[in-house]
Amino acid sequence: TLLYTIKFELPSMYAAPRIYGDLEKSEPDISMYKMKPIYDHLSDNLGSCSSELEARQEKCLSDLEMLMKRVEKLQQPLCNGGMDGALQMKSCSNDLDARQAKCLRDLDTLMNRVEKLQTECSGSKSDGSSKKLDLVIGCSVGSPAVYTAAIMARKVNCLIKVFSHSSNKKEVDSTITDKLHKINQHDSDYFGLNLIYKDVSAPYFMAYPGRQIAVSGLGNILRYISRHQGFASLYNENQLEAAALVDEILSLVDSLEQRITGATSSDIGQLLNQIAGYLKSGPYLADQSLTIADIALCSCLAAMDPNTIPNSLKAYLTNCVKAHYELKVLKAFLPDWRKQ
Repeated sequence: TLLYTIKFELPSMYAAPRIYGDLEKSEPDISMYKMKPIYDHLSDNLGSCSSELEARQEKCLSDLEMLMKRVEKLQQPLCNGGMDGALQMKSCSNDLDARQAKCLRDLDTLMNRVEKLQTECSGSKSDGSSKKLDLVIGCSVGSPAVYTAAIMARKVNCLIKVFSHSSNKKEVDSTITDKLHKINQHDSDYFGLNLIYKDVSAPYFMAYPGRQIAVSGLGNILRYISRHQGFASLYNENQLEAAALVDEILSLVDSLEQRITGATSSDIGQLLNQIAGYLKSGPYLADQSLTIADIALCSCLAAMDPNTIPNSLKAYLTNCVKAHYELKVLKAFLPDWRKQ
C-alpha cells in the first residue's frame, strides 16, 4: 500500500514537475531534496516480487491448460468409431439414455439415503417437536394392509403390536407376526402401530385407540400417515395436480385390494394392466420418485399370487424393493423369486 501523497510543484511554466513525499501543512515550503522518493523503499523488493509473479503466472497457465483439456474431453462426441448416419445416432441415443437412467437411479438412491438419515434423526428425538404415531389398523388376515403397516413402521421408525380380534376366524401365521415384531426392534423404543386382525371386508384405521368411527381404505391409511408425519415427498397436497394423480391411482389400487380375494383372474388382470399403464412414463406410478401410490401397489403385489402378476409389475416390485430402504422390509415377507 502506498502511504505517500504525490504533490506537483511548478516553480515556473518551463520546469518539470517534482514528486514529493508526505508534506505537513506546517512546512509548505520544505525543499524537495529533504524528501525521500516514494518508490525508494520498494526498490529492494522488486526482484523478489518479479520472481513471485512469474511463478504465479506459470501456475495459472498450467491450470488453464488442464481446464481446457477437460473442456475438450467433455466436448468430444459421445460415440466414435466406424458407424455412420442413423446407426451412429441410434447408438449415441442409447448411450445417452443409459447414462441418464443411471444418473436418475443414483439421484434417487442418494435422496433415499438422505431421507433415511432425516427419519432416523427425528425418530431419535424424545421432545415434543417430533411427532409420534399412535395408530390402530384393522384388517383381515393376509390383507395388503399388513405389508403397508410393515413399510410405514420402518419409515416412521416405530414398533408394531399385533392382535387378533374375536371376530377373526382365520388362522394367524405366527411367522409373519414374528417378522412384524422384529421391525425396528433395536432402533426404536415406542409402539406407533397396532395391527388388529378382524373379520372386515376392507382395511381401516383409527387415529386414537378406542375411537368408534373408523376410516376405511388402504389409500386413506397412507394419506393419514403421510399428513401426520409430514412426508411431503410421498404425498404433497400443495402440488395439486400431482396429488390428484396420486389419488386417482390410489382409487384403482383400493379396487385391486378389494378384488385380491374372490374376484376372477381376468378381472384382476384387467385392473393390473390398467395400473401398469401409469408406468409407461417413468419408473414410478405418479412421479419420478416414490409416492404412497407405489407403497399401496407394492403392498397389494406382495399379498398376491405371483402367477397372477404380469412380468412388468414383477420387475417394478423388485426394483422398488431394491431402491428404497422402507420397502426393503418386504424382503422378509416375499418369496425367493421376488428377492432377485
